[in-house]
Amino acid sequence: MADRIRLAKQAEGTGGVYLRPGREAAVLRRLVARHQGPFPRRVLVRLWREIFSVSVSMQGRITLAVWMPERGAGYLELARNQFGSFTSGTVHQSVGQVVQEVGEGRATVGVVPLPRPEDAIAWWPALMSTLPGTPRVIVRLPVTGGRNGLEALVIAALDPEPSAGEDRSLLGLETGPDLSRTGLLDSLRANGFDPLAVLDARAQGEDVRLTLIEVRGPVLRDDARLQGLQGGHHSPVQHAVVIGTYALPFTDAELDGP
Repeated sequence: MADRIRLAKQAEGTGGVYLRPGREAAVLRRLVARHQGPFPRRVLVRLWREIFSVSVSMQGRITLAVWMPERGAGYLELARNQFGSFTSGTVHQSVGQVVQEVGEGRATVGVVPLPRPEDAIAWWPALMSTLPGTPRVIVRLPVTGGRNGLEALVIAALDPEPSAGEDRSLLGLETGPDLSRTGLLDSLRANGFDPLAVLDARAQGEDVRLTLIEVRGPVLRDDARLQGLQGGHHSPVQHAVVIGTYALPFTDAELDGP
C-alpha cells in the first residue's frame, strides 16, 4: 500500500505517467545477463527501451524537453532512444528552460548535459530546492554507454528509485567558501558516503559555495546519512540535497563481449 501511495504521488508530478527508471534498469540488467546467441545485446536493449516507452505512454502522454545548443547536437537522439522514437517533445537552447519546463509540468522529462566546471551557467543548483515538484536526476544517458562520447542526464519531477544494481547518486552541498575539497570529502566519508568525483563547484555570493558530488550507491531523500552530514553545529555542510540517483549505463564489455 505504501508503494502504491508513493507511486500515485509521483505520477501527479509527471502528468499521471508512472515512470520507473530503477525498475527498468534492473529488468535490462537481467535480460542482458541471461542473453545467449548471436542477437546483439545493444539491439536487445534498444528493443526493450521501445517496449518500455510504449507501455508507459499507454498510461498517459509523455513529453520531452531537450537541450539542443545547436542543430544536430545529438541530445534529441539520446532522448528518443530512451523514451521512444515517436515521443513528442520540444528543444531548447537554454538548459535552464529545460529545467523550467519540467519543474512547471509542461514536460514529463527533460534531457540536460552533464555538469561541467567550465559551463558559464550551471543548471544543477536549481535542483537543490526541497519544494514539491522540483526535478530530480533519474537516468544517465545513453543506457548503452557513451560510445560516441555524448552523454546526458534525464530529469523528472519525481523521487529517484534505486535499481538494485550499480547505482550512482548526485548530492548538492552548501558550505562556507573556505572549506577545502579535502575537508568536504572527509566529511562525506565520515558520514558513510563513498564520494567518487567533485563534478562542479560554484560560489553563491561571498559566504556560500555550492558543490555537486557524485557518490557510490543510491541515496534517497530520507537517508539518515544526510541528517548526520548537515546535523551538527560544527558541521561544515549547512545544507545537503539528493539531486538524483541513477543506474550506471552498460559498459561496452557488457554489451559487446562474448
